[in-house]
Amino acid sequence: MKIPFSKYDGAGNDFVAIDNRTAALQLSVDQIAHICHRRFGVGADGLLLLQNAPDGFDFSMRYYNSDGHPATMCGNGARCLARYGVEHTLASNPENIRILTTAGLVFGRRIDRELYEVRLNDPSVIDLERDVHIGGAIIRCSYIELGSPGIP
Repeated sequence: MKIPFSKYDGAGNDFVAIDNRTAALQLSVDQIAHICHRRFGVGADGLLLLQNAPDGFDFSMRYYNSDGHPATMCGNGARCLARYGVEHTLASNPENIRILTTAGLVFGRRIDRELYEVRLNDPSVIDLERDVHIGGAIIRCSYIELGSPGIP
């Protein structure tokens, strides 16, 4: 079976992106792992499936780690899929790309021809002056928590 795909990289991660708006492609965990395998497949950190989404979104993203198992979200993958969506005229506005992920809505934006950003949720905890006790020493640090961006 031939599967048309594109390959993208974002901040050191590389991804195989496949347009699955027809939902015809059903891949098993083993098949995804084989596609992502660096010696026997295309080689990638993950697989991005671009799928249809309900009104109000440009498209949806299903993300799979290189072991073939689904993950809720991948920030670098979402940036790559935002670019894919613009390059294939699937995004109605390149300055406000609305991607539905299993973690919820992610906003993407084209910065220039090759550079994209995504906006995850707002921080739920911001503690800029926290003391951490390690081995009898007190280390001053900052702690910021993103709530539930979908990325473990």
